[in-house]
Amino acid sequence: MIQMLVILALIPVNIFIFIKIGKMMFEDMDDFWDCVKHDLTPDIYSLFKGRLLKDWHGEFRLSLFGLACGLVVLVEFLMFQGFF
Repeated sequence: MIQMLVILALIPVNIFIFIKIGKMMFEDMDDFWDCVKHDLTPDIYSLFKGRLLKDWHGEFRLSLFGLACGLVVLVEFLMFQGFF
């Protein structure tokens, strides 16, 4: 029961941390949504439009953001399992 309360208490903390990570990686929300757009655009389409490198850069930044957020959750999980 206590673990569930701790998990519920960490949700707003995680959201705050994710927003801070996002502000460090993206200039504004439009930049974030551009990266999402590049991630959803097929590479072959970007190649023909001449935007392949910009597309890959946006995908890379979005992947790094997801990795950073996932690492935050993993570290919290390991802390509760007693590894730290």
